[in-house]
Amino acid sequence: MTNGYNIQCDAGGGLYYQTCYVIDASGKRNEILGYTDNGGIITKTKSNSPGIAWTPQLFTLNNAGQQFQPYRGGNIPYGYMGSFTPATSADPQDLEYMKYEMPGSQSFRKQQTYVAGWWENVFGLRQEAPPKSLQSSSAETDTEMPPTKEDTSNPPSVETKLTKNLGYSTIAVAGLYLISKSMFK
Repeated sequence: MTNGYNIQCDAGGGLYYQTCYVIDASGKRNEILGYTDNGGIITKTKSNSPGIAWTPQLFTLNNAGQQFQPYRGGNIPYGYMGSFTPATSADPQDLEYMKYEMPGSQSFRKQQTYVAGWWENVFGLRQEAPPKSLQSSSAETDTEMPPTKEDTSNPPSVETKLTKNLGYSTIAVAGLYLISKSMFK
């Protein structure tokens, strides 16, 4: 096998507008859509899946400088494209499909642009309300959520009050210990 990419271009169209193809191991021509930030080539390959006209494929070079397809026969992972640079001959509709319609593109865009609310736990400031699975029954949320009208029909039990006060006492004792330790060095 020869080193480098096996690329053919259509005649005509000028230097920047020629449609070029990567020839894969089976001899099929795969239209070049663009390039990844690490030198790989993204191509448009006919799909065998119902409802999908084509899928993007990645061609790259191995350590010996020979062309190969790491995701042969299937879609490349959407996030792998990273900094994708389109070829000047690429059809804008194909690029639109890759960004907005291709399976996985919506979830990738959502992941990249999602902004949530803020909350704080022992590990520091976080966004959005804490998950229910992480909230304890005695967790206080006065600073995190707007105040709500308390339900007086079921007053807190003595055990709950004792646990709460014990927690405050432990924090106060630890704080006084640290203060006194720093003062009497």
